[in-house]
Amino acid sequence: MDIFMRTIFAALTFVFCSQVFAQSLFIFEDVKGDDHGWGEVNYPVGGKLRPGDLDILSVEAEDDGDSVTFSVKFKNKIDSPEGVYGDDTGQPISSYVREAFYKQNIDIYINTHSDDAPYFRGLVPGRNARLPNDKTWNKAIVVTPRPAAIGDVITQQLVRKLKKRLASEGVRVPDEDSLEDDIQKKVLPNFYFPSRSRVYGRKLKFSVPKAFLGGTPQKNWEYLVVVTGADVETRGSLPFMQEDEQPVFMRPVVGGGNGSTFGGMFRANAYTPHIIDVLIPTDKTQEQLLSLADENTQQFAVLPMLSPEKYPGFDMPDIDASFRGKGYAEYDPWSALDRSPHATRSSLDATSTNSIVISPAERKESSGAEKEPSVSNHTQTLSEKALNPYSEEQAKKENFNPSNRPPLERLKELETLREEGKISEKEYDELRRRIIMSI
Repeated sequence: MDIFMRTIFAALTFVFCSQVFAQSLFIFEDVKGDDHGWGEVNYPVGGKLRPGDLDILSVEAEDDGDSVTFSVKFKNKIDSPEGVYGDDTGQPISSYVREAFYKQNIDIYINTHSDDAPYFRGLVPGRNARLPNDKTWNKAIVVTPRPAAIGDVITQQLVRKLKKRLASEGVRVPDEDSLEDDIQKKVLPNFYFPSRSRVYGRKLKFSVPKAFLGGTPQKNWEYLVVVTGADVETRGSLPFMQEDEQPVFMRPVVGGGNGSTFGGMFRANAYTPHIIDVLIPTDKTQEQLLSLADENTQQFAVLPMLSPEKYPGFDMPDIDASFRGKGYAEYDPWSALDRSPHATRSSLDATSTNSIVISPAERKESSGAEKEPSVSNHTQTLSEKALNPYSEEQAKKENFNPSNRPPLERLKELETLREEGKISEKEYDELRRRIIMSI
């Protein structure tokens, strides 16, 4: 008994000391009750989501030794997936959701002002928003109920985006294997997908290694935090959205809405922002900025970044400069924008003016010395051991060859079958959903 009590006392002391001595790096607060996108977005009717579930109140970061612990506070208590059944599958979602939450996606985009990393403006495909022309990010933390699967889906979306852009520029489009390799080596290392997040009532906590961030966050680092509704069942694609901007584990905003989508009195289009809440300390700024998305001028919503150095002040996006005559095709938000004096052309083709990454050769050409991009070994790897959900009979019937290959490879084969017209859009959506659900 004595040994048992001493063990309990030591554990409690460790927890207490960890809480007491963790150094707060910053706290950002958001306007309460603004989980309505640009002001007209309603929660799904009759679904599991309730107003307040996605209403972010604050974000705090604490120095935790080798890692940084983020704490995100919501208006409502965060619900567990235990005992919840999927709308489409009818199965307990805890069988494929391994985290302690299932309703929220949280994206944190960070500019660390590093000289040796690629920089981007676009958010995760499907969010339909970007940073203004004078802001970029080089680290993204994507908190989702299904962290093991999201990397594969983001890769697939970015491959589509690259193919589309290179083709529009008249540049030779490399084979998909080359594009995937380029993205997985030079883009995905800028993402971190936390697992084993902890829930404490209305707070969600997760840790991010400093090795990924590039060190302890500094006062001048900049952050954009957005919240979307999580879709753990990966429903089908939306006809009004661009193929390379389809939702990534996200409940979309559509006109009218239903039990699984956000809605309201509006007509959704390819530029409708699917963000429900943005961390901005001033009232009505979120609504103003999200409402500026425009289908006619092909403009995504432009969102600001916060920094501890200026908080509660922040740089309001220069909308005129960001929108002036620059549609999506001209100002691709997924161009790599290195703020150091290095070149900014594509690593895939030297003639491309809009790049996903910057090649070492171009760095050498512009700076006089070759400099490899910084790649963190702490970014979680993509899942390669998903169980195959198809029987041999089903596979023959659907012309889809089963195997225990990585999910991304199977998704690519499925994409080819659709492009060749061998499966319908409905079959594609269902097979894609089943592959992702198996991860």
